[in-house]
Amino acid sequence: MTSALRMSRRLRRWPRHVVRQTNTRAGVYRQKVFCVGRNKTGTTTMNTVRTDYGFRRGPQREAERFMHDHKWTMQPSFRDRGDAHETFQDAPFSNTWFLPQLHARHPGARCIPTVRDPEDWFGRPPDSTSESLVRSMTRIALRKRRNRKTSMESTMRGLLRPHYHNVKSHIKKLRSTGATRVFVISIQRTGTTSTGHFLRQVGYPTAGWKESHRNDWGGRFFNGDYEKIFKSLDFRINRAFEDGPWFNPYIYRLVFHRFPGSRFILFERDPEKWFQSMLSHSRKRTLGVTHRHCEMYRRESEYYEKLDNGDEVPFENGLQLAGCKDHYIEMYNLYNRKAKDFFNENGKERLFVGKLEDDEKWEKLAEFLGVEHAGGDVHRNKTES
Repeated sequence: MTSALRMSRRLRRWPRHVVRQTNTRAGVYRQKVFCVGRNKTGTTTMNTVRTDYGFRRGPQREAERFMHDHKWTMQPSFRDRGDAHETFQDAPFSNTWFLPQLHARHPGARCIPTVRDPEDWFGRPPDSTSESLVRSMTRIALRKRRNRKTSMESTMRGLLRPHYHNVKSHIKKLRSTGATRVFVISIQRTGTTSTGHFLRQVGYPTAGWKESHRNDWGGRFFNGDYEKIFKSLDFRINRAFEDGPWFNPYIYRLVFHRFPGSRFILFERDPEKWFQSMLSHSRKRTLGVTHRHCEMYRRESEYYEKLDNGDEVPFENGLQLAGCKDHYIEMYNLYNRKAKDFFNENGKERLFVGKLEDDEKWEKLAEFLGVEHAGGDVHRNKTES
């Protein structure tokens, strides 16, 4: 029995209001406490102990339903409800997307990340007194489907075990690649998705558009909040990065010095084909967020002129690409030239430059990274053609 549980049992001998009155005088409840551990890691036990100490427990089930109904955002009405309690557990408080909102609302809150041995967390022997994730999910499934004759335990194991093996595989890849990070700084529409797929094939945990969009790396980059990017979970658990914001001008200069020893990949292609690929992506309109695109390709004057004239400019795909061919090709060539000049002066051994049309590009890239590649084409995004 842990010391916390022993103290909890002693406190249960005292009336709850006496415990709370004593702790209030001592200032115990001035800070909120959140148990941010994953499910089946002792969060309920931890919350019970805090309740025995007099903390008012937040309505976890009600909070989970509220967050789901309000598109997973911390609404004002929900914040007001949370102010009346001091301790909280499980979802949504333990979800990674919720933690930044939690920190902004309660900067002085204490968080308890309960952890557990991965093997025990996923599935313990049947004679164990501690319930694992598999056994918990099986119990819930059997309760809902008591009339079903198939073995729900085997069904749940089949559903959950692939995710568990994905976690183990990811950790193994992190250990094999070490601390070296690889950044794909090729400008958009030059095979960035295919390069990311290649990096995953050769064992690099890779973050792409999904991770960038989830963490708003593009917005943080344009706002100058670089440390928020580097401290995000998806950045810390991956070793290779493709798509935005890594193809934005000058960001490679920042990460070059921020992460010594990192590698960079720059693919080039025929400028005419590149512009045709830009046209085919968003129906001949600017790609992504309009004001960010205009800043990257130096169309800010046109963008602000439209705003000053009262013209409606959509948040995404707001301007036409037609008629701007020469300007975009000039920006494309200038971006590649500046990137290569920077590495030639500061560390050309850290940059790989390849041609997208080269049939042996993946073998050359594998040699640059010091990894083995089975060969063959790994082209993924047909719209990049």
